[in-house]
Amino acid sequence: MKVLVVFFAFGATACAITIAALIFPGGWIELVWRLNPEARIGFQGMGPALSVLLMTVVGMAGAGVAFGLAKCRP
Repeated sequence: MKVLVVFFAFGATACAITIAALIFPGGWIELVWRLNPEARIGFQGMGPALSVLLMTVVGMAGAGVAFGLAKCRP
């Protein structure tokens, strides 16, 4: 169970970092796009509002699952 909590918490954290990189382009956060340059192109094609919204929904879902599993709630 702890492995799933860590997995979903990591996913939520990755979403938060991606949202920061989309909202504040440039600077040190740009290093995240070196991991997956195709993702940047894909998010730019979606448009800034839709890509941030998508990542927010996915991140909140992952955080909710991690929190629920950590509290052992169904």
